[in-house]
Amino acid sequence: MSNDKNAVLFYISFILAVLFLIYGMAWAYFFALIFAYPLGLISFLIWIKIKSDNKKRNSSISAVLIAGLILSMLSLIVTLIVN
Repeated sequence: MSNDKNAVLFYISFILAVLFLIYGMAWAYFFALIFAYPLGLISFLIWIKIKSDNKKRNSSISAVLIAGLILSMLSLIVTLIVN
């Protein structure tokens, strides 16, 4: 893959990971399952594809995805406890 293609894939994956981080906290009407998790999955698959170029920037995608997953699970737990 060319370097330009990996750069574009990185930005797409990073934007999707940030959207997953934001949307993943909304568990009302299972919003997270319908909208957030598909974005996170797409971002994860793109990250797997581009992580072989061994650039330091690729670790930021995994950090955002992990943070999004943790926040999403905490939000789900709080929603289940409160309701």
